[in-house]
Amino acid sequence: MTAQNVDEALRKAEGMSFGAMVIDVNLAGDSGLMLMNFMMHNHKGVPVILYSGEALEQANVDSMLALGANQFVQKRDGSELVAAVKQLCPLS
Repeated sequence: MTAQNVDEALRKAEGMSFGAMVIDVNLAGDSGLMLMNFMMHNHKGVPVILYSGEALEQANVDSMLALGANQFVQKRDGSELVAAVKQLCPLS
């Protein structure tokens, strides 16, 4: 599932199940962290990767991980995101 903003993500996610979630920290409408909290509450145990095009200070990344994200990946060429998804969701 993809969504352009938090409202769209919330509408589309209703009744769905996920193997993992990749959430942009800076989604339109609300914070990606708000979406992460909602999704983690409603989809317990699903790994969350926070994704951002901004270079964040380590203290900010540590705070997001403390809120429950499994990993933080900065947008670059995509290979780091692919590696993070493979690590959290290995094929059986």
